Amino acid sequence: SIGTKARFYVEFEDGKAEWYGPEKLSDCLEVNADLDISSVAFGKLWDTFFVVFSDGSWEYHGKGLPRGLVRLVVEDRRRLSDLAKVTLGPRGEWFVVAKNGRSWWGGLSDDLDNVISDVLDEADDEDGKERVVDFIDFGEKDSYFLIYE
Repeated sequence: SIGTKARFYVEFEDGKAEWYGPEKLSDCLEVNADLDISSVAFGKLWDTFFVVFSDGSWEYHGKGLPRGLVRLVVEDRRRLSDLAKVTLGPRGEWFVVAKNGRSWWGGLSDDLDNVISDVLDEADDEDGKERVVDFIDFGEKDSYFLIYE
């Protein structure tokens, strides 16, 4: 995972990991060292991060977490506990996917919102299946990476 302000998290094939980020991230990773990590995301503020563990549990820290994400995973879902991945962007963008494949997103630029609408409105020509957003990652200057079926 790569964030702004030179923050990063990388896990190697041998299971060892390296990261650079807020001290609270180190604390979080050390306290949960017995859990495998599914994703680490960095928000727009230095201290904002969201970690998802392979068992579906998660932890976050920082005042810069997007309100829509907090509402989804904490308030509306009573601590949604089957997360697979979370990504955060430098301008308040967010994407969540649960283990059952269901996904949610928010804080998108108008451009990306229109692209996703166009993708979802198109049915696969071969079998008529609805398209599904599998993953979105966000970069600086409204850049993004989108994977869909």
